[in-house]
Amino acid sequence: PENSAVNKKPFYRKKFFVLTLAGSFTVLLVMAGFIYYGVFQKKGALELEIVGKEEIEAGDTAVWTVLIRNKLGVAVKNMELNFIYPKGTEPVGDEEIIKNLRSKIRIDEIKTEEERKFSFQAKVFGGVGEEKTAEVIVLYQPDNVSSRLQKQASFVTVISHVPLTVIYGLPEKIVSGQEAKILIDILSSSETDFEDLYLRMDWPAGLEFLSSDVKPDYDNTIWKLGKLAKGESKKLTINSRIVGFPEEVKVLAGSIGEYNPQTRQFKAFFEKTAEIRMASPPLFIRQDVNKVESYTAR
Repeated sequence: PENSAVNKKPFYRKKFFVLTLAGSFTVLLVMAGFIYYGVFQKKGALELEIVGKEEIEAGDTAVWTVLIRNKLGVAVKNMELNFIYPKGTEPVGDEEIIKNLRSKIRIDEIKTEEERKFSFQAKVFGGVGEEKTAEVIVLYQPDNVSSRLQKQASFVTVISHVPLTVIYGLPEKIVSGQEAKILIDILSSSETDFEDLYLRMDWPAGLEFLSSDVKPDYDNTIWKLGKLAKGESKKLTINSRIVGFPEEVKVLAGSIGEYNPQTRQFKAFFEKTAEIRMASPPLFIRQDVNKVESYTAR
């Protein structure tokens, strides 16, 4: 009998623990349901939206407007708005915002049915078709809730055009082994300035780089252009020697973009190719008479 009583004690302890755990879980579910149905379903919700342009030209300034509408039925307080700028943008603001790509705004209170607007601006850079995603995170506390809640929204802008171009000056045809002078003209038609630009040239097989009037930054393929203002152009002259088969087409490609000297990574904003066709060598006829090149008739 004594052993039977001892064995029953662990059983009752385990049963008590399971009942306590189940009871705690039930209480949490009830509390969560109260918050969800009492605050969100019954009273509405805190609406968060970002409004902006869906397409933009590289170099232009994008404006994002964050709208907060209080449809909860109660006032919200203790709010914090965090706006996260897309990568590859240059925010309009102080140095800390530019460095961190983030703006933080504290809001004391938004009353029920009240709408608040906040605007953020940044210059957008990138390649054609590149997507730029802006995000906003709002922390808030409804009047009838003791905890802080979170709401998030995002907006995508696509780069539709890059106002940069490359013009080549080069021979249409060249005989294998000859030297060729390649002229490169980089132009900007943007309404804003492009900072810290680089040019990368991808040379075809058979092209030997000889020299350039501007010293390359890396491996005879990358040159620093620096700042390119509205309507400004940068010129580069390259001397080369090209070897190839008759009628072979040599394709060279130039890209304008950002370059990181530490990582050797290049991000292209604009690309343009050009072709040089190898010419057939001049026709040379030699006639031998009596197996000699020169012959005097008698």
